[in-house]
Amino acid sequence: MKYIKRKEVFKDQVFASFISGWQKTRYPSEIAERKEGEYYDEKTDSFRFYTQNELNILLDREITEYKKITDEIKEVDFEMISTIVIDSPSNKDEIIYLSEVMASLMKEHKIDFTFIPLFNLSWFHEKITGHHPSSKKSYSSLKKFIGKEKYNGGIIVSDYLELKKMLPDYFNLIQSNYFGYSFFYSETLKTICSFHYSGQIWFYIYSEDAMKKIESFINQNNLIINDAYTNYNK
Repeated sequence: MKYIKRKEVFKDQVFASFISGWQKTRYPSEIAERKEGEYYDEKTDSFRFYTQNELNILLDREITEYKKITDEIKEVDFEMISTIVIDSPSNKDEIIYLSEVMASLMKEHKIDFTFIPLFNLSWFHEKITGHHPSSKKSYSSLKKFIGKEKYNGGIIVSDYLELKKMLPDYFNLIQSNYFGYSFFYSETLKTICSFHYSGQIWFYIYSEDAMKKIESFINQNNLIINDAYTNYNK
């Protein structure tokens, strides 16, 4: 494993544009649409009347906070070739099974994966208090693996055995909603990957050659394609 700064990660415009698009989903648009009226007040744990001026001040504050955690990325409109989704079999532990699948993909195609927090925040800025003991164990293990307390940059994993060891903790923290939406990237394949809490891997593919390689890997290993979510743009 090696470290890589956020700015270095986002020199790859495919991954940068993808991440920027997901960051925009957190823009405080709900507050922007509010008109004066009654809304929930966290401080008093009750509903109260807000004037338009109060709502405007609240919106400005939320936008300021949003800008602090987003990256300055110039988006480029790349065409996504396909989205391929694979399911874990119902009789398998989805975290272990899909960790082994991704490690096998890395080994077969001699690729590496880049992992980075979705927002410009440290990996472990949220407290783990209140989570399941297994999540706390994964938190401690991944924190030890990354090795930096307040690190907000990326890590590159190139060894499939190292990936196989790391992914169960990473996937566990996604499934427990500690990380929330998280993505990792193969620059070689021009493919962004995501683990879904229901036991799926999503491949967002930007290369026809990569699509063929991933399809071949899926067929060779008898993986289960989720037809409902898999789609092809060409």
